[in-house]
Amino acid sequence: MKTCTHFIDAEIVDGFWKPILDANRVAGLRTIYEQMETTGRINALRILWKPDGEAPKPHRFWDSDIAKWIEAAAYAVGQKYDAELDQQIQHLIHLLEEQQQPDGYLNSYYLAVEPEKRFTNVQWSHELYCAGHLMEAAIAYFKATGNRSLLQIACRYADLIDSIFGSEPYKLKGYGGHEEIELALIKLYETTGNDRYLKLSSYFIEQRGRKPYYFEEEAAARGTSATAIQKLEYFQAHEPVREQNDVVGHAVRAMYLYCAMADLARVQGDESLRDACEKLWNILVSQYLYVTGGIGSSSKNEGFTRPYDLPNNEAFCETCASVGLVFFASRMLRLSCDSRYADVLERALYNSVAASMSLDGQRFFYANPLETKEYYNLDGVSEQQYYTRSSWFDCACCPSNLSRLYTSLGSYIYTAEEDGIAAHLFIDSSVHFAYDGAQLALRQETRYPWDGKVVFTLRTDRPVEFTLRIRVPDWCSEYEISGKETCVREKGYLLIQRVWQDSDTVSFVMKMPIKRVYADPLVLEDVGCVTLQRGPVVYCVESADYDVPLSTVVLSSHAVLREKQEVAGLPADVVAVIGTAFTACTKHPDALYSSDKPSYMPVPFTAIPYYVWGNRSDGVMRVFLPETDKCQP
Repeated sequence: MKTCTHFIDAEIVDGFWKPILDANRVAGLRTIYEQMETTGRINALRILWKPDGEAPKPHRFWDSDIAKWIEAAAYAVGQKYDAELDQQIQHLIHLLEEQQQPDGYLNSYYLAVEPEKRFTNVQWSHELYCAGHLMEAAIAYFKATGNRSLLQIACRYADLIDSIFGSEPYKLKGYGGHEEIELALIKLYETTGNDRYLKLSSYFIEQRGRKPYYFEEEAAARGTSATAIQKLEYFQAHEPVREQNDVVGHAVRAMYLYCAMADLARVQGDESLRDACEKLWNILVSQYLYVTGGIGSSSKNEGFTRPYDLPNNEAFCETCASVGLVFFASRMLRLSCDSRYADVLERALYNSVAASMSLDGQRFFYANPLETKEYYNLDGVSEQQYYTRSSWFDCACCPSNLSRLYTSLGSYIYTAEEDGIAAHLFIDSSVHFAYDGAQLALRQETRYPWDGKVVFTLRTDRPVEFTLRIRVPDWCSEYEISGKETCVREKGYLLIQRVWQDSDTVSFVMKMPIKRVYADPLVLEDVGCVTLQRGPVVYCVESADYDVPLSTVVLSSHAVLREKQEVAGLPADVVAVIGTAFTACTKHPDALYSSDKPSYMPVPFTAIPYYVWGNRSDGVMRVFLPETDKCQP
């Protein structure tokens, strides 16, 4: 099994991403920290809560919000030192040091609220989930600064968990209700070299879904039912992971489990587990993936329902699920340099992920629907309530999760391969790496996603032979590449193998026409509808650009569409799509129903990138529009 060696961290100067990353760094991280203070999350680390006290009762998952913020801030500090951020990180580490128990246990909820019940409800407690995020935060801070203080805390907690869970007769045979610790333990193993952490991760993964079901035994001991709230499928705990034949349950939980499975397959060279990951991947992207890269169609389980059930207005598409999909795709790329994985990673990044934070970095989406409507109260009077981003949520898993992805984005652009380097994403950036004793720097210059030209320039201290892989995106049907070398195409990548000299360049130009995209007819809500895509960017229509209800807007299959920049209220470089559409008009305004077909009147058409919707004003939005061949523009 050929695997990628590792991802290489790149410095981003990109015109598309840098404003988003700057907003996250300047406003996002600080907004999240302030909210953690205001809502009591940081005070919870001081174990201030007492029954009938003034301090808010901590939630079981609060520690994970803090850990993800630390991880995000650690990446930011590692890229560009920020004394304020580092002081805040160290303050939180100090609180964690004070809270950690002599045996290594560390969870603010159970220490303050139910100290006698720790590890008695791992199905719902989030103890193992919070522990996993603590480990990821500790690894990030250690790698960014060399400071081992948080890493030591995390290892002590991991050692305690290892002493409690496992296959040995005297240990609990359980696993977490919300997956996360599995992938974190593999990271901890790769950071410390301690085999115990890899063994424990493997145990958690392989034990999941085996009979007798641990959640049932644990619930019976509590005098309740394991499936009183959700079925075992919700936790991906209904079958052993290698035997699961559908994507089920809570979307974020599923993505974290699949990430851990892929990591374990890579580390152990396990072909069977790799095949299980591939099976689940294929089902996910062929039956459960929204065109925006969102996943999880239902708010009832924050996850999956049935194949091709992809409603637009009811779409949940939790931000954390899109982030998790990026994580899963990147792990599959490490198993095999195949453009199928990078295509999905890119789709999620430029659409559902990028939409999740406002352009100023201060407000966030929890869910990312593909259509929104105005809400009405019971007497039919409009309350002028629209779906908008919020500065915070009671369950605030998404802001810090998004933030940690943004501050680590430079690690998703390239991988070091056995025979060279692969460029998976087109982001204006620089990366340094070593190959065959040579020290190299690769500069990528581009205005992507607005322009399809990408220029790679190599600097090297001596001539060196290696292979440069450049992905051909799934949306790209026409491209040109410079140079006399013959490019071999393999698994969606152009392979350029030669002896490279200092200052060698490669120009790769992708044509970016406006494309109409149609859903599989099995997606019932999108039958007869179309959406637009240009490059990796999916478009939507927003009421800010229309004087008619969006529900009446119809796009002709004959409409001539063209690009336009400088749309009022949006960043100057954003490319919109304009043309002429039609609005359906009734011939009998006073009649609710009529035997006469509606007439169609032309209206100016404007579609904007999905990721920028909801930044100009409150209103409604649609990704898919009805399409007709009856109207001529």
